[in-house]
Amino acid sequence: MWSAEVRAIAGPDRPALIRAEQAASLAGIGRAIYDALLESMFEREDKRPISSRHREHLVNIVDMHGATARKLDVDALEADIGSLPSKLRAVLSATKTWLEDGSRNADGLFDPYEAAEARKGTRARLARTPNGRTRRLEWSGDEHGLATPLHYRWEQVGTLLNDLAAAQ
Repeated sequence: MWSAEVRAIAGPDRPALIRAEQAASLAGIGRAIYDALLESMFEREDKRPISSRHREHLVNIVDMHGATARKLDVDALEADIGSLPSKLRAVLSATKTWLEDGSRNADGLFDPYEAAEARKGTRARLARTPNGRTRRLEWSGDEHGLATPLHYRWEQVGTLLNDLAAAQ
């Protein structure tokens, strides 16, 4: 999806395609931050032991995708897709600043992530409420997949196209 070959034929959509890759990388890092924050809350707020699997993965995903994510121009992204909800924009901006600062500890991002997740009401896991605690207890960090950049299921699309080509 993000290959040089695709970019070469993207024509006037090339800048938007590049921003889509940057947004996908930032979203993957954001998902990893969210999972790391949940692990931290298990230990700090809930006083429960939990692995550091997602916090360790955060370091890896930042190493792999941080440089791409940092390049995202959020204003240009909004020009592509329309206005972002203010709390989501705050999360993106805070995450970009965190990446630019080179931090590896996500705890400083708790407030914007908690505020953005508040839209879920009683389903919010980062909430410092009895419902938030219940939702965290339902979450299993060891079973929860590790965060990756958004990928738009291109592998499945490719498989479908190959299957269709083989059927002719």
